[in-house]
Amino acid sequence: SISSEIRRADDDMSVGSAMTSESKVRSSLRQLLQDNMGTMLDLSSTRLHHVHVTELVHSLNVASSLQTLILENCKLNDNEVEIIGNGLSSPENSAPITRLSFRSNRIGNRGAVSLEQFFLK
Repeated sequence: SISSEIRRADDDMSVGSAMTSESKVRSSLRQLLQDNMGTMLDLSSTRLHHVHVTELVHSLNVASSLQTLILENCKLNDNEVEIIGNGLSSPENSAPITRLSFRSNRIGNRGAVSLEQFFLK
């Protein structure tokens, strides 16, 4: 079967290239997740700051078909992973995510523990 994919592309106005202001982050993430209805979001190698991670988590409530979230090599730290963990565990999260990838980030014990509730759902 063929699954839809939302991938970051450097040559278009995707999430990765639109992360210059909070309003652009908010509109681009929500729009991307609403319009594409893809099953995978891959933001690998996109430097995600606190504001981007916060908006990503807030955008999950419109991602009703998102099953895979790939955030590899995004320079995430425990604080940012904690925000993601809380967002994934939130009742407002409508994304049916079954696969997460955080490879090549700076995640310590606190970040790993913050994802525990998501995995126990």
